[in-house]
Amino acid sequence: MFAPDEDVLPMRLLDPDQLAHAGTLEVPPEWTGVSTLPAPTLQEASALLRRALADEALVARLGTPDGIIGGESPAGVDPITWREEATAALEAAVERAPENPAPFLALARVLRKQGLHDDALEFLEEGIERAQRSGGTVSPRLTADLHYELGTTALVRWRARANLGRLPAAALADSYCPRAPRGPTAPGDPAPVETLIAWNYLCSGELSRILATRFEPDPSA
Repeated sequence: MFAPDEDVLPMRLLDPDQLAHAGTLEVPPEWTGVSTLPAPTLQEASALLRRALADEALVARLGTPDGIIGGESPAGVDPITWREEATAALEAAVERAPENPAPFLALARVLRKQGLHDDALEFLEEGIERAQRSGGTVSPRLTADLHYELGTTALVRWRARANLGRLPAAALADSYCPRAPRGPTAPGDPAPVETLIAWNYLCSGELSRILATRFEPDPSA
């Protein structure tokens, strides 16, 4: 039954010749090129990682030091296979250079991309300890970056578990929502996710009221 509003004027085409031009782009006679340098912290971390890996062929196979320190696989490479090989190489680097914090940072980022936040936190704490024991060979900037990664990982880990819980199916059975399914559930079972989605579309106000009064948070969350 949709009908357009008759009061709206039809769209008219613009004449390009009537548009105001701000000027023309002047191209220099010789192209000098553009070079983008990574941040000093990334340069330092990549240099430390290259020193810890101690194998230029391995670094070339895994991509670049900047990519490895960021936990990023090169374009066109299977990320699962890359993570397995990079993890093995970084763990060997930790054994080879235990006072170097760069492998710990790279390992934590690889693990965080896999959702292994607890393991990532452990590696970041170890990396911070190594950086603080370095005797000045690790800059305060890189140490601060490790602390920032630690805080970011802790926040992501918390968000993955925050506000988890269950809504008893009995809470929906005591309420009224036409056409909304309740699902075959036993007493004490949580309401199925599909049922909650249906209630969210059909009776969102009633569901909000039920969640506010009957939702049971998970103690571990």
